[in-house]
Amino acid sequence: MANLESCRGRYTIGQCLQRQTRLSLTIRHVPRTSKLQIKLGR
Repeated sequence: MANLESCRGRYTIGQCLQRQTRLSLTIRHVPRTSKLQIKLGR
């Protein structure tokens, strides 16, 4: 556990923890790009 000091004494070094389901939310902002025709090698 990387942030043991922020757990406020609930856990100790070497203690086995039971994994639970994690929820992750990612918000991405992708600006709209104009439709350009790109000709490669022609």
